[in-house]
Amino acid sequence: MACGKKTDPVPKSMFSIPIPKEDQIVVQKNGLLINNNSKDYLLYVYKSTDERCVEYKFLTIIAPGKSFFDSDLKIGEKVSYKMMYKHPEYKIYSDSLYITKYFVRKPVVRVKNIKKVNNGVTIFIEKDKDTRFVVYGFDKNSLNNITKKDEIIIRIEKPFTLYLQPISKENIRGDILKVEVDKRYFERLVDVYNVKVIKNGVNYIITWESKANIFKVLDKSSNKVNITHEKFFMSEGCGDYIIFATNGIVDSNGVYVSTCK
Repeated sequence: MACGKKTDPVPKSMFSIPIPKEDQIVVQKNGLLINNNSKDYLLYVYKSTDERCVEYKFLTIIAPGKSFFDSDLKIGEKVSYKMMYKHPEYKIYSDSLYITKYFVRKPVVRVKNIKKVNNGVTIFIEKDKDTRFVVYGFDKNSLNNITKKDEIIIRIEKPFTLYLQPISKENIRGDILKVEVDKRYFERLVDVYNVKVIKNGVNYIITWESKANIFKVLDKSSNKVNITHEKFFMSEGCGDYIIFATNGIVDSNGVYVSTCK
């Protein structure tokens, strides 16, 4: 007596199993992420680091809807994968997809600071030492050059926009960074005026007049800078201060005041 009926043989021609797609492998920071986007099939993955892409070794089986992270890679290494779907019940395979990837990190360039200087600005760049970048800008004669410098000096006295695209030593291009230098860098702020000191018990109130909306008060004894939107400052005891009008980017000339006199 039999305890059950076996499944009848099913010819492969009755199935149309899709082939895996290239976008199922995603380059990430520390490796390659391999996704099984299918809801029905197992994903068989084989790997080759052979330059001729001939010798493939079994890597993993990924269940439907799951992923596998391949971290066994070296920066700059070329790796090839052979992938195929398998029907979990009938054990029928799809055709194979062969895909080659270079494991490289996308280079990144950042702006650390922008400083106003005479006749323009200096843009301070943060990047890996081997990363160079292309500067796309408004002046084709002095820009659109490839450089490794950590500073870009722009001699212009009006707002402008630059675009920086990093390039790694493997000649991989990163995302383009947009850098906007707005009108605040080119404002001429008027110094505060009519500065007065009012004694308030053991403390002092410093007041001033200005058309600006933001101010810096530098305590000369501690070099501490206080930012205020008010046109007064409370001083604990006597001290020496310098008051600046500011827009958050550039400052006016400082006005010295002492509450000790």
